[in-house]
Amino acid sequence: MTAPRPDSPEIRRIGGAGDAIPVDILRDFLLACFRHDALRDAVMEQMAVDQARDELDPIGVALGLPAMIDELVATALPEDWRSIAVALIEAYRDARGEEV
Repeated sequence: MTAPRPDSPEIRRIGGAGDAIPVDILRDFLLACFRHDALRDAVMEQMAVDQARDELDPIGVALGLPAMIDELVATALPEDWRSIAVALIEAYRDARGEEV
């Protein structure tokens, strides 16, 4: 089997950098986000509301998902991003076998 071409529908471009991500990996990442404790309850609550209105359908749910991630990311403060950066740097150094 051949790998998908970078301009095929199975590949998405990331921002203006020209980097690419396979659609299956992108979808897996997004699904993991929505299954995480930080978002799972909000997703389930919204689907319960939609179900009660007899409006539970993939298109309706899909339209609300990006805003849920945006709102969660918007709550992060600079110190949250710094904490994440420290953890990522430590993981990078561990993977390279570097001493701190």
